[in-house]
Amino acid sequence: FNGAIVCSVPGTGEILAISSAPDYPLNSFIGPIPLDVWETWNKNENKPLFNRTVNGLYPPGSTLKLVAAAMVMETQRLSKNWKVICDGSYRFGNRIYHCWKLDGHGSLDLMGALMHSCNIYFYQLIQNFNLEQWGTFAYDFGFGEATGIDLQYESTGLVPDKKYLDDKYTSRGWSKGNLLSFVIGQGDVLATPLQVLRMVNLIASGGIAGKLHLNTETTVGFDTLHVKRKTINFLKKAMFAVVNDEKGTGENARPDGIGKVYGKTGTAE
Repeated sequence: FNGAIVCSVPGTGEILAISSAPDYPLNSFIGPIPLDVWETWNKNENKPLFNRTVNGLYPPGSTLKLVAAAMVMETQRLSKNWKVICDGSYRFGNRIYHCWKLDGHGSLDLMGALMHSCNIYFYQLIQNFNLEQWGTFAYDFGFGEATGIDLQYESTGLVPDKKYLDDKYTSRGWSKGNLLSFVIGQGDVLATPLQVLRMVNLIASGGIAGKLHLNTETTVGFDTLHVKRKTINFLKKAMFAVVNDEKGTGENARPDGIGKVYGKTGTAE
C-alpha cells in the first residue's frame, strides 16, 4: 500500500514512530548502490524513495472540519447548537454538492456534524464566514507552514488565500463556492501527515504542544493554539464521540478495554 504513519507524544512532540510506504531496504545504501536497484526504485510508479510523511501533500479531508468547528466556538456568528437538516445533497448556485451519506443524516448540530462527518452541515456553516476568517484559523492550527521537524526538505502545504486564488483563476474568477470545498479539506487545500498530526497534538495537549522532533537530545520549542479552553474541550469531546458513540465515523477504531481513543476520520478525492 501507499501511505504514511506517524506517532508522537502530544505534549513534548517526540516522534515515537514514523513510516512511509512503500519503502526500501536501508542496507542497500551500504557501499555503492547497484545501478539496476537504483533504476528500479526511480522507475517505480509508487515512488519508494519519496518520504510521504515529510513531503507528501494531500487533501486533509474531513479532519479539517475540526478547524471550522473551532471557528464556530470562537466567534459569535453561529452557535454550536445551530442545526442543519442534511438530506444527502445541497444546491449552491448552479451546482449540487453531496454528502458522503447519500440518504442524508437528518437534523444535526455541530457535535453531531463532527461525529457523523456531515458535509452538508459544513457547506452551510462556511457561508457565514469568509475566506480570510477561515484561513486565519487554519493557520493557527498549523496548516500552510512547515512543522519544523528535524528532517530536511519538509513541504509546507497550502492554505489558499485571496492572492493564490486570484492568481490561479485569473479572469475566470473564484467564488464562495470554493470555500465549500475548502471547509471539508478538499479543493486547493493541501497538507502533510505531519501537519495533521500537529493539529491533533495541539488539541490533545490543551493548546500547547511540543514541536515535532526525532532527536531527543535537542531542546525544542512549542506550538500554541490560540483558542479558549472551552473550544479545546469541545473538540476533544467531539473526537471522542467520533470513535466511541454509536454510528460515529471512527467506530472501527473503538478500543476493547485498552483505554480511551479519540479521533477524526477524513477521506478525500
